[in-house]
Amino acid sequence: EQVSALETGGNGWIQQINFVVFGLLTIAFAVGLHRGLPVTPAGIAGPALLLVSGIGLLLAAGFPLSEDAAGVILRPVGHIVGGSTFFLGSALGLIIVSRRLARDPRWRSIAGYTLVAGIVALVGFAVGGALVVPDDAPLHDSAGLYQRMRAWPSPHGGSYVESVWSWPMRGALPSATSWTDSARAS
Repeated sequence: EQVSALETGGNGWIQQINFVVFGLLTIAFAVGLHRGLPVTPAGIAGPALLLVSGIGLLLAAGFPLSEDAAGVILRPVGHIVGGSTFFLGSALGLIIVSRRLARDPRWRSIAGYTLVAGIVALVGFAVGGALVVPDDAPLHDSAGLYQRMRAWPSPHGGSYVESVWSWPMRGALPSATSWTDSARAS
């Protein structure tokens, strides 16, 4: 089963809350990332796409999957749009943010990882869209496995995008002092 199918049934509200919390945290991350990086001419595009991906999660929560009396899972269009917005916005956001990170000496060490994470996410979105998501797709019956394999490396159950992006960041992030110093300079 797809992860969103956890929204069906009596405990579906738990998955809806998960989408809301993850969406709000993604939005907060996008805002913080934008504020923590130097301004560039096209600098808002990457964080804006990450913010939109967080809104996609809120949309997915607002249009939950349901189950009819026969046990068939119903997928509202709003949920599909929200999920697509999240995955595509995250992928493109990371690709664009990687360029902004590359220009900042404090963040340059993770720019390549961020670019790779965005590319992997974009490829995963395309592969999933072609081979997994459609009802007649060859790997449709393995959609839940596909989603979980993408999330597997993450100890907190987040997406592969976060996993690929956050793993190399341990020890590579600028110190809190450099953030506050750059904020004072603005």
